[in-house]
Amino acid sequence: MVLNSGACVTIIGRDNDRLKNALGKLQTESARCSGSALDVTKSDEFSLFLNKHTHFDHIVSMLGGAISGGFLDNTTDEIEKVVRGKFIDNLKLANIAIEHLNKNGSIIFTSGSGGSPATASGAYIGNLSINKLVQGLALELAPDYRTV
Repeated sequence: MVLNSGACVTIIGRDNDRLKNALGKLQTESARCSGSALDVTKSDEFSLFLNKHTHFDHIVSMLGGAISGGFLDNTTDEIEKVVRGKFIDNLKLANIAIEHLNKNGSIIFTSGSGGSPATASGAYIGNLSINKLVQGLALELAPDYRTV
């Protein structure tokens, strides 16, 4: 675990109670862990947070929601919200975060691997879009930065 290697970890989460719970668990392993409650999908909040901190070696994004059911089981608005949350929100994060990433640092995006178009519609498409975002950013940011 990165905390055991002496890394300084900062967690951002929208839900203050869940953030406090996570920090409570992590701070038992290392005192080098801090957190802030904010919504990184709000570019102003995220930029303000990053401007108050030093640069980062690695940024991990777990942005994106879930949806069950096929394309015809959900409204286009519901599907669009999930795809937007996975692709556009992560793209915004990358655009802002790159200015605060140390050289040779990385941006790591998480996407789901389960489901199918018939059982996870928007989430499935959103996950594919994250994977394509990573491929494109990897080419654009190389060799100074990594995306995973």
